[in-house]
Amino acid sequence: MQSGQKRSFTAQVACSAAVLAVLAGCGGGGGDDGGSSDAPASVQQYPAGVYTGQAGPLSAQRDFIGYIDGGSNGTGGLYYFAKDSGGQGYDGLYGTLSVTGTALRAPNSSYFSTVDSKFATSPVLVTGTVTGAAADVKTNARIVGSYANPVGTSAATGAALVPFTLNYSAALTEHPSSLTLLKGTYRSGGAFGSNAAVVTIDALGNVTGSNVGCTFTGTARTPNAQRGIYNVSLTLGGTAASCPRTGSTESGIAVIAYDAAGAKQALWVFTTAPATSTRNTFVINAVPDPEPLTPPPATTPQVATGLFTGTVASGATSDGFNGVVLPDNQYFFYRSKGSSYDVLYGSLSVAPASSVFSSNNGIYYASAAGTYTGGVVFTGDVRTRGALTGSFADPTAGNAVAQITTAYSTLFDARAADVATLAGKTYRQNGNFSGRSMEIAIDATGAITGSNSDNCTVGGTLAPYTTPSTANLYTVTLIYGGTTCTGINRPREGGVAIAEANGGLRILTAGYSEVNQARYTTVFISGPGTATPVTTPVTTPVTTPVTTAPVTTPAATTAP
Repeated sequence: MQSGQKRSFTAQVACSAAVLAVLAGCGGGGGDDGGSSDAPASVQQYPAGVYTGQAGPLSAQRDFIGYIDGGSNGTGGLYYFAKDSGGQGYDGLYGTLSVTGTALRAPNSSYFSTVDSKFATSPVLVTGTVTGAAADVKTNARIVGSYANPVGTSAATGAALVPFTLNYSAALTEHPSSLTLLKGTYRSGGAFGSNAAVVTIDALGNVTGSNVGCTFTGTARTPNAQRGIYNVSLTLGGTAASCPRTGSTESGIAVIAYDAAGAKQALWVFTTAPATSTRNTFVINAVPDPEPLTPPPATTPQVATGLFTGTVASGATSDGFNGVVLPDNQYFFYRSKGSSYDVLYGSLSVAPASSVFSSNNGIYYASAAGTYTGGVVFTGDVRTRGALTGSFADPTAGNAVAQITTAYSTLFDARAADVATLAGKTYRQNGNFSGRSMEIAIDATGAITGSNSDNCTVGGTLAPYTTPSTANLYTVTLIYGGTTCTGINRPREGGVAIAEANGGLRILTAGYSEVNQARYTTVFISGPGTATPVTTPVTTPVTTPVTTAPVTTPAATTAP
């Protein structure tokens, strides 16, 4: 929030007094954010509520969502707008606004760009016109406005102003709220290297989770059971390297979206740090874990963790899926498509007291087209030490149902992970990943060095996966570089490795580029490792010059 504000987002929302429709806060709406002196003399508008719409020019519009606190008299207070950054989360635009008549004004707002993690270098002016909000019933309420170009961020545009349109959402604002409704686990982002957020809320409103390198704990409250807005306070944790603002507290609101059948569809969280703290903000758009499905009869709880080998149906034109499910239920399955691999990855939710699983955040990479499709639903059944079967809507086949049929591989627990067994060797893949070859070497510390046929250098690290410690499973980070590397902005990729029975190595990783907003995956399957050649530097003999000491002739001595 801006330096002139003395209370946090939640502090103002928490002391609401049901003025008009939504959580009229106990502050805001005055001071620096007064209405324009030349505002039109028109019927006073009361903007409080949740809004959805679009922002940006017609040729490049993005989803836009916003919350406005009515303030002490309902004409405006703290607000938070969020704009889709194009696949890497949501940018935040927030501050204090006021509405005089129909004129909306917020002169000292902050803009945070999630792609490059930067705030605009100067305060952002937001102006607009509010209509349809002159009474408590806001069904037709609408805001048409613009905000100043967020200079100094990757969200900056060539235009001086960015237009937006927001429409009041009765479905989000006027839905009843309770901790029972809020309870659950919500996830955003994909698995394997992307910045996924996880939010878990229990029946008492205790909040735990993680987002962009930070863990957090906190609370959620329902200040008005007739409105769908929850107060949220989060205290950040983690190492200074992963979470620079560890130990700080931020606060804001949460809103649940429901589908037409009344099932929870998404959780929105908007938070900011108080004025006395270093600026920080979160926008989380997460989907709930699936509700427990009806378990099949006569089954016992199963875990999905393991390595799985696919089978090929009779008459199939491609190999079956192979893959891995990690102890935290992240999964990565792949199948050969000619000289390349199609990939499906995400996170599973395994139903209690059954072996049924589901995933609604799958990401499918179609190698032939080089495209990624998000939001793939993957459902099925798993039998530990047995098989994993499932189905998903295949984006490469017009979303026709595709089957995955696998058997559990004993290679997963054939040996404990040990870097020493892989170290000192070079592993080569010849043209198996999208027709490209790659060679890497691993040293005794687990450091990875190498190159591929895209003129990229390959670096990274490899270490035993800590849980379970007896599994043949390693965590891997791959870093691609080089000035002539294809996909020069390729991000750091995260994933796993498995030592093959023949002495080879299998690496499965994924990542998301914040620079060019693109996803990348690596499927590396090598033959047996060979001893890494030891290069002995050529040493030039050092010739020590011979120094001849001068001959001193003693002076003649004359006897007295």
